[in-house]
Amino acid sequence: MYTNNLKGFFGDNDLAIKENTKLKYCPTNEVMLEEIKKEFGDADIFIATAALTDFKVKNEVDNKISKRENPNPEFQLTPDIDVLFELGKIKTRQFLVGFCLLDNINLDIARQKLQEKNCDMMIVNESSTMGSTNMKAKIINNFNSDMIEIDMTSKIDFANQLFKIINDYLEK
Repeated sequence: MYTNNLKGFFGDNDLAIKENTKLKYCPTNEVMLEEIKKEFGDADIFIATAALTDFKVKNEVDNKISKRENPNPEFQLTPDIDVLFELGKIKTRQFLVGFCLLDNINLDIARQKLQEKNCDMMIVNESSTMGSTNMKAKIINNFNSDMIEIDMTSKIDFANQLFKIINDYLEK
């Protein structure tokens, strides 16, 4: 197994994660992409579990918005940087794994994302897993039409199964 030099990048979450030499807090997609790029060239395997945001506020303001002066403020959203897509563009030898979170599992959408983001493997899970300690998923890859289904299990058990599946692919 590949466990000697693990590094993690995370944004705001419900876990009590503390930043240290192996874990880097990233408040925005832009910061996350820049921090990951510093390490990505040395990575053998990169697993991107979730985007910080898909959209950001276009007309961000730096000051307080007064209810008296502006009782119904309007905000526009614009797409945020897609970190996984950007990593797929610069990938050389890395085994790139992405997650595809959907309301209903749709393997056609997942296969499209697998190709668009230049991933080697895509984990497809339902949005109902957010905030839960359990999950089920389907795993597809860029090498063949195999699909691995993992029934409802703890996220820790899922992670262990995922590492074994990645290791099996790398040993082929």
